[in-house]
Amino acid sequence: MKAPLLTTLALAVSVNAFAAETTHVYEGKGNIYKTHATLADLRTVETELNKDTNGNSVALKIHDGQIKDLQANKADKTEVSAVNRRVDVVAVQANANTQNIKSVTERTTNNTKAIQDHETRINNNTIKGESLEYATKDLQKRATQTDYTLNEYGSKLDSYGSAHDALASNMAQYQNRTDSRLDTLESDVRQAKEAAAVALAVAGHQFCTDLDCGVQAAVSGSTIAGKQALAVGVGGAVSENLFFNAAFSQSGSTRGGVVSATYRLK
Repeated sequence: MKAPLLTTLALAVSVNAFAAETTHVYEGKGNIYKTHATLADLRTVETELNKDTNGNSVALKIHDGQIKDLQANKADKTEVSAVNRRVDVVAVQANANTQNIKSVTERTTNNTKAIQDHETRINNNTIKGESLEYATKDLQKRATQTDYTLNEYGSKLDSYGSAHDALASNMAQYQNRTDSRLDTLESDVRQAKEAAAVALAVAGHQFCTDLDCGVQAAVSGSTIAGKQALAVGVGGAVSENLFFNAAFSQSGSTRGGVVSATYRLK
């Protein structure tokens, strides 16, 4: 009669040892009810608790059979009470494991939802990242095009600069030529005015062409367009039919001279 009781106690001790071993492994990872745990940790604990529950269920069935065997063999009430106490302990452990499984399952579900939410946010961030990458590539492309355009404009500006330099050089040459021509023109105009003054001064001379008048001298002055001239002339008849005269005139740097002969035809 004591043999079944001993067998029962040995089985209960083995169940407790299995539970203790599971608890030891569990505590080695940290108390998930007091500290943060990953989803993998929660699923591992859930698996271990399911094993304990299955073991406790088997132990309860064995204890129940042994109790019935002890009652059938009219075993001592102390032995039956001891087995009943072990049954109560296993039942309490099974109930605790069931509650732990519910808690772990609930936390696993919450973590799964959190992971799904994180995955959704990661997907959204991935989409945003792809959009940002596309926008970045577009900006890089536009920047490259802008650089190309700026380089093209720079080349054109260089060409315009070269053309401007060439044009400036030509303009300088034209300006020099123009200045030289203007100086020549101004000199020609000045000389023309002085020549007009010289001619007008000579034109003012008057002589007597008769032989009896002898040699004559004439002096005259003139002014025209702001220029003045002085003319000196000499003339006289050498015969009754031939008369000579000469004149010299100057205005500024312009000088002029003339010699004239007059012949009487009749």
